Parts: sequence; C-alpha cells; structure tokens
Amino acid sequence: MMRAASSTEFLLATFLVPGASAEGTSELTCDHVVTGMVVGSRRDTRELYSITVRDNDVEVELLWPGNPRWSDYPSLAYQIEIDRFREWVTKRR
Repeated sequence: MMRAASSTEFLLATFLVPGASAEGTSELTCDHVVTGMVVGSRRDTRELYSITVRDNDVEVELLWPGNPRWSDYPSLAYQIEIDRFREWVTKRR
C-alpha cells in the first residue's frame, strides 16, 4: 500500500504540482491541481486500500486488511488477464 502512495507522491512532486522538480525542463508545465482516487489490491495478501488525492494532498486508507494465507488462493479474474497480457507483451518483443 505504501509503495503505491509513495509513487503517487513522487509523480506529483516531480512532474505535476507547482514547484515540481521537473518544472522548466522539456517544456513541462507543473501547474496542475490533482484530485482523484485509485483503489488497489495487493496481489500477495489481497489487502485492499485507497489512495485519494485532494488538491495535491495524498491520503491513504486501508479498506480491508490483507492476510498472507490468502496468497494460496487461486488468482482472481483480473489477475489472470494481467498475467496473460504481460506474457503476450513479452512474446512480442
């Protein structure tokens, strides 16, 4: 959960918000105000969390705690599709 939040904070601080470190390079405009939500699930424990950004402020909320024993459960439908897509991309190279 924290890795995804850290990635979101990195993208904001590097490319998007006023004062971002990439400001002024390669004609990037770093003047955005970001608001939105992403819900994620850890594949290994099935932990469910949300990352909400309101006016460039990142907030993480645990929605359902994960359990390491759940990693033995069969893959969910969306995980199977992600794996199939990754395999297809690898074969195309």
